[in-house]
Amino acid sequence: MSRKKGFFTYTGLFLIIFVLGFLVFFVQGKSFVWKGDGYRQYYPALSYLGRYYRSILSGIWNGSFHLPMIDYTIGQGEDIITTLSNYGLGDPLTLFSVFVPSKYTEYLYDVLVVVRLYLSGAMFLVYCEGMRWKRNDSVLGALVYAFCGFAIWSIKDPFFLNALIYLPLVLFGIERIMKGKSPMSLILSVFIC
Repeated sequence: MSRKKGFFTYTGLFLIIFVLGFLVFFVQGKSFVWKGDGYRQYYPALSYLGRYYRSILSGIWNGSFHLPMIDYTIGQGEDIITTLSNYGLGDPLTLFSVFVPSKYTEYLYDVLVVVRLYLSGAMFLVYCEGMRWKRNDSVLGALVYAFCGFAIWSIKDPFFLNALIYLPLVLFGIERIMKGKSPMSLILSVFIC
């Protein structure tokens, strides 16, 4: 089985397991935004980040670049970067919020949860490829990793899923250093983190 076939197999099985496990949410008209932190913190932060990114881009487009630093309507009137760094500022996946109007943020929130779950397994598959595991073992391991208890629990706090994405990359970089190879993999993975 080639590397591509391993990713295709993982993708197909991921979709089947996800649909079987979570179709009930969408059939019932529910989203992954839960009434705890998701509703009070993560969803409003994602919506705010979309507006924030759009305001920066419109300023660049209009020739009046301005980077807002303070907003007295968030947190306790603190600076934007410090407050929102906990809620996805700098996360490559939240950059997609620039394309989504605020009224559709809930859909983006759900899509990003699925993407994060998928990427966690895909990065585990990358780690397995680097460790020269057998393809079938790698795919099975990636599925178990993507749907482990921590991942399912983290659906309600989607930014916790980022740790599952980054961990295999960091471990891969450490393994390469231990084998006497270039530290660039570890440097890049820590930079992404």
